Amino acid sequence: MATRGNHQTHSGNRREESTEQSVLVPRDSFHLETVYGERFVDRGSTVKVNKRLTPEIADRIINKKERAAIMERLHRFDNDPEAAFKNVKKDPIYLNEARLDEVSVYDRIFVYRQALNDQFKKTDAIVDPEIRKIVENHLAANNNDPKKAFGDLKNNPVWYNKEKGLQIKAVNVQQKADELHPVRVKANGQPKDFVFTRNNHHIAFFKDESGKIYDEVITFWDAFERKKQGLSEFPETSSKGDPKTLSPQVINDLVPLT
Repeated sequence: MATRGNHQTHSGNRREESTEQSVLVPRDSFHLETVYGERFVDRGSTVKVNKRLTPEIADRIINKKERAAIMERLHRFDNDPEAAFKNVKKDPIYLNEARLDEVSVYDRIFVYRQALNDQFKKTDAIVDPEIRKIVENHLAANNNDPKKAFGDLKNNPVWYNKEKGLQIKAVNVQQKADELHPVRVKANGQPKDFVFTRNNHHIAFFKDESGKIYDEVITFWDAFERKKQGLSEFPETSSKGDPKTLSPQVINDLVPLT
């Protein structure tokens, strides 16, 4: 999955000041090429003020005063929602003398930029409602045929503002968050950009205390990170701490069925 190689760095343009270090070089790609961004949108979602209101969810509360009140309660209990809201009925949170039982939150979504072309059909996944409506109307005006609607944008443009000459050539499309992995972080340490790690290394099998066998997919990314740390790419325990059982299955393994 990886080979040892040498990486040379230079100080300025003087080769005699260069240094060489041994590095691990992956033999396959970590993830798919598309990079996804993160957005927070108001879609009318609400959450109850209870032990399920984690600091991550509280950070998405729309009303600033409500967010501050919830965060203050969480901080008082070391950001433990179980402790913070255990007796919330007996010890409720008040804001302007009104009891805070429910709060409105932003939905967290992941988006990527996609060009309009003769294969584009994801109009319902366009994030901006105004852009979505314009693109849907343009598609409908062309018999709902993407080839006719978006195959020749030079002669059949999608106008955002025709008077100002503003065209729509690409749109932000929402993507489900399953299997996304952060690749960059912001200055505050929060994840910034995300990718699909759909390049799996193997499937590992584990057994819980009741004797039930279950599996976990180990991605190439995860296996490489373990290799960098001097660990085996085949973990001995699961993410739950259960011991492994059976042999891991990698690509091209043959499994007899009985």
